[in-house]
Amino acid sequence: GMNGTPGPPYFAVFLNSKYMHDVPGWGGCSAVLELTVVHPTDAIACVSKNVQHNFTTEEGDWGFASFMPLATLRNPDNRYLPNDTLTLQVTLRVLKPSESRAFEVHRMHQNPEAWLYDSKSETGFVGLQNQGATCYMNSLLQALYHVPYLRKAVYTLPTEGEIKAHESAAAGE
Repeated sequence: GMNGTPGPPYFAVFLNSKYMHDVPGWGGCSAVLELTVVHPTDAIACVSKNVQHNFTTEEGDWGFASFMPLATLRNPDNRYLPNDTLTLQVTLRVLKPSESRAFEVHRMHQNPEAWLYDSKSETGFVGLQNQGATCYMNSLLQALYHVPYLRKAVYTLPTEGEIKAHESAAAGE
């Protein structure tokens, strides 16, 4: 949510340039990407978002932290998850340098306010420096939390206090 207030949980999806560090002298590329949650039976119900991004060794991933509300995705009436399977379509087009400049100018004229967004004045926060895999680890933890068997196993693990109490009781016998 805005101004530090928690909002509803969202499905997040990001695209990462995995091999960018393996290519010597790679200076990056500009690309247009479209991510789509595909509805299995209703093309109109598909949810798509697109963005243009300059992938560099410093900015190797891009996507959407708030792609769509999890409640919408999980609602059985919406039928996005047949057999607990999500279909995500990724369309990526790498732009030539001349196309990249034209695309940037076009975007700036479409929505100039987007270029002037100041998160600190809006929210009071500037953000965190990504240590390389923070968002992926968070996504993994969220996904694992929703595996009922694993969640139950974690919740049934003994705490440090329970272990010490058991050891004390065993030593006293």
